[in-house]
Amino acid sequence: MMEGLRVFDASVKDPTGRDIFTWSRVTATQTCPRKGYLRYGLGWRREGTPGKALRIGLAYHEAQHACVTGDVDRVPEIMAEHVGDEFEHEYVLAMLASYWERYEREPYEFVASELQFEIELHGKRAAGAIDGIVRVSDGRLMVLERKTTSDDITPGESYWWAVRINEQVSLYMIAARALGYDVAGVIWEAVRKPGQRPLKSVNESAEQYGERVAHVMGSDPGRYFQRVELVRTEAQLEAFALDFARLCQSAAEVSGLPRSLSPRNTTQCNISGRRCPFLDICDRDWTLLDDAPAGYEQLSWIHTELEAPTEVEQ
Repeated sequence: MMEGLRVFDASVKDPTGRDIFTWSRVTATQTCPRKGYLRYGLGWRREGTPGKALRIGLAYHEAQHACVTGDVDRVPEIMAEHVGDEFEHEYVLAMLASYWERYEREPYEFVASELQFEIELHGKRAAGAIDGIVRVSDGRLMVLERKTTSDDITPGESYWWAVRINEQVSLYMIAARALGYDVAGVIWEAVRKPGQRPLKSVNESAEQYGERVAHVMGSDPGRYFQRVELVRTEAQLEAFALDFARLCQSAAEVSGLPRSLSPRNTTQCNISGRRCPFLDICDRDWTLLDDAPAGYEQLSWIHTELEAPTEVEQ
């Protein structure tokens, strides 16, 4: 185990989770300190139904987990919980069917799935959830990281430039090893969401739409499915651990600022058509509010991607 690393005591220090640092928290604060402050310092979250991209991603991710753990009967329940309508339902099912058709002859042996971790890196409590630990054909253990995206994922495209230096890879390798899995690296499994929309002009049914999406993905699997192995040297992992601890310290400092002093990064308010969830209140005098403003909720546990401790009531 590398210096400065240990598996964290399971006891809860702060029942809200403010003493825990996830990849989401650190990157949110890096993107815009005020966004990090509002989301993780105050624990506010936008109310309402998630956008389509998030709904599709959540449904696909959870359905994949159900499939690999032998809990296929849960897939309809997952769809009912996340997708917006019957067209989205068929869209996600088409993605799943096309995935299994693509990788039918390249299966993994799943050693663990949806593995939640808490570790200490140089005095900072880091946490997250690993999609899977898999054994590949040559016997090596690898972290599996699933991603859905609208970007072009064919080899050589810019999507992979950022992926190859993505430090989430380092965090998950360190965490997996701390939990006793001697992983050699990370398999980054990218699935491109097809851009086809329902053909309303010909009154296309949801089922017909799903069949068309599945046909498009199956006809050009390299366009929609890619797996890339990523590795880090011990020196790179050591350097990341120090960097991550510093980023955690920065996030902690932002969360502890007086409200009136939380800086904002206005270049991140609207990126690729996606609005910051706090844009509606960022220019208002929210600093005087005791409670979350209208349209936002107050979270009792700020890390919604992680299971809350039993001491915390949601």
